[in-house]
Amino acid sequence: MKMHQRRDVTQATMDHFTPKPFDWCKAATCVHMVRRHVAAMGHSVPPMPRFRSALSAKAALTERGWSNLADMMDATLPRIMPAQVIMGDVVELQSESDVFGALCIALGDGRVMGYSEGNDGLSVMQPFASPIAAWRA
Repeated sequence: MKMHQRRDVTQATMDHFTPKPFDWCKAATCVHMVRRHVAAMGHSVPPMPRFRSALSAKAALTERGWSNLADMMDATLPRIMPAQVIMGDVVELQSESDVFGALCIALGDGRVMGYSEGNDGLSVMQPFASPIAAWRA
């Protein structure tokens, strides 16, 4: 996919999720954002079960044999080195509040978009720490 197409898909993902506050019940989580984005980037994505809490999200991962979000992403996209990330790729950041980690979408220059603790909606962030994993979308 050409860089301008990656930019357009990434912008469309941002436009769709920016007005949506994080909500387990309303399909507004990092997993929902990444799934929509990856599909728009032209990849085949597995169906997503409905989940309404962290507990049911964890159960959905376990049912598929995944222990965390990185396992889910490894089953969906090719893993790359975090230093190889370009706009539109998926990155995992360390999350302090849960066992899932945090999936975000790379915007370039080290910035990412994603849901973060302490913010009501989707945020553009410059993380303090490097991603712990990355996948080519």
